[in-house]
Amino acid sequence: MNKSKRDIYIKLADAVDRSICQFCKTFEGDCYSNGCTHPLQHRFNNETPDEPNSDCWGFRPEFNVSTTADIVGIILANGWDYATWYYKENQLIMKGGSER
Repeated sequence: MNKSKRDIYIKLADAVDRSICQFCKTFEGDCYSNGCTHPLQHRFNNETPDEPNSDCWGFRPEFNVSTTADIVGIILANGWDYATWYYKENQLIMKGGSER
């Protein structure tokens, strides 16, 4: 995916203080931990961008922009500090919470 197409994902992730890695097909993690298992991780010298507003040339979106925007909207609407999401039987399932 070229940089101009990644920009919307970067902006969405930044809105909830996350990196785009959390919206990537290769991301593995949960509410409390995260990690990137990108197949070309060796090209990153075993480091991947984990700061909000950072870019990753290897980013492959897990969901389309609309679904990603829904995820971000739910996080913002609930004021969650941490969240996890997945599809089960064609339904988006989200769990999250706040440290406050």
